Amino acid sequence: MQPKDKATLLALPQITVATIAINREWIMPYIFKYLIMQDYPKDKIHFIYVDGGSVDKSVDIIRELLVKSPIKSYEIIILPGSNIPEARNAAAKKMKGEIIVFWDSDVIAPSRTTLADIVRPIIEEKVDIVGAKRGIVRITNPEEIDQLKVNPNYGYEKPRWIGMDFTAISKKLFDNIGYFDEDMTWAEDRELELRARFKGFKILTTKEVQVYDVKILEKHWSTPYLDMPLRRYLRGIGKKAKVYAITDHLTSLLRMLAVGQIHLTIMLSPLILGPYSYISLVQIPLYAVYSIVKQKKLKNGLKAFYRGLLYFTISFYLIIFYLIRFAGLRKNFRTRHC
Repeated sequence: MQPKDKATLLALPQITVATIAINREWIMPYIFKYLIMQDYPKDKIHFIYVDGGSVDKSVDIIRELLVKSPIKSYEIIILPGSNIPEARNAAAKKMKGEIIVFWDSDVIAPSRTTLADIVRPIIEEKVDIVGAKRGIVRITNPEEIDQLKVNPNYGYEKPRWIGMDFTAISKKLFDNIGYFDEDMTWAEDRELELRARFKGFKILTTKEVQVYDVKILEKHWSTPYLDMPLRRYLRGIGKKAKVYAITDHLTSLLRMLAVGQIHLTIMLSPLILGPYSYISLVQIPLYAVYSIVKQKKLKNGLKAFYRGLLYFTISFYLIIFYLIRFAGLRKNFRTRHC
């Protein structure tokens, strides 16, 4: 959307923009720069920053930026040890206005009209969840971020579900179905959308909103599978298996089940073939390969492997069970695009 005049901008509603983060000092100045660059009236933006216990200067940086910014309505929430859905809920419960936009801490929105574009379907089409088209970009230096431009020919995702990378949600939805399930230490976005679909809420991805998910190669590869405590990693595993069985692409499910079968074989092989069968550990999951080759950290590779061993082995039978039980629901799980 290209706002036609000042009156168009003034007619936009009060919204909340929420960013959740932990140890993101390298990108926070850029996130905030592109937020301030938006055409959306700053007096109609309530900004919420939720920090999960950063040990770097993330909180200090965002506080300093807010003090100097034209956004005068804001709140900083510090929740050490919180998981992703807990942080999202903290923001959602403090939202002002009828719309909250989750702007994740690794997402860049190069267009000045991004905020207006993402809330427009909620206002005009009575949609309840609006997602952006997302492209993943890997850089070696944060200065490369300013080179990112809107590119209609870029390979943006057209997802089966809507993630929370850059997403607008109506307050009405939370009032009706509740907040994010805090047992879902990941895939909390899919679970919320699944409940929304069962209740008949409208969901879409709009091609007018194009954002970049930025990964910096020289930094630690942040992923919940490696960073969170093991107990939290396994929390809600039955719920996660159910959500994946209903929402994931068949090819992804088959790949997950194949990895699960490999892990199950690895676990059982010493009982059959003896301890030397552990040579099959060369079949390390992709997360471990990435950690070892790209980050050159054997510790992360081993950590990823044993976590994958636990998760995929446990979820192997759960996913098969839910695939059979909810086969009919999979046919109806489609995201509308415009």
